[in-house]
Amino acid sequence: MIQLTSASPRGNQKDWCDTPPAISLTLANNTFNYTLAHPNVPQDPNYSMSPSFTVKVADDGSFNATSQNGEAQMVGHIAGSQMSGKINGSACAYAFTANRS
Repeated sequence: MIQLTSASPRGNQKDWCDTPPAISLTLANNTFNYTLAHPNVPQDPNYSMSPSFTVKVADDGSFNATSQNGEAQMVGHIAGSQMSGKINGSACAYAFTANRS
């Protein structure tokens, strides 16, 4: 599950931070990929407003990654069967949790 924790878009951009609440990640070789979908942001074929992350998990379960466009950061930790963390971007911030299934 992922949820918006803060937003600062302007004017008609107020719903640009919306994202689907379900999060699904596949961890393999201590790495996972994630793209934070922003379905209400106008699409631009030359630039994606949906940050994508390639995340390497450290031996202690922690991770800290910057999006491919350099505009967002994903930090968190895996303990046992649960992952939790935060995504901070230029206008939107999120908290997420995921349980191993």
